[in-house]
Amino acid sequence: MKKFIYYLSFFFFSFISLKGNAQIQNTEPCGTKAPSAGWEQWFQSKIAERKANLAIGRISQSTYLIPVIVLLVWLLIIHLHFILMHLQALIT
Repeated sequence: MKKFIYYLSFFFFSFISLKGNAQIQNTEPCGTKAPSAGWEQWFQSKIAERKANLAIGRISQSTYLIPVIVLLVWLLIIHLHFILMHLQALIT
């Protein structure tokens, strides 16, 4: 039974990786258009304003801590759930 589960998971992940490598034909290179010159000028002024505020100490640089371990555990649980669903469907 353990060998069956091992081989089944191997073929399942192989199939997923092969399916993920399929090429998608797309006629449009990108879904967004280039911003207008007015927006670009406004955005550059905001960048310069932020750099000036950082330089004089009016605002501080923000740092964000992402709980990577919690994310990895959550993803592992989701993937195990789908694997167990497929195994249960194949066994019954």
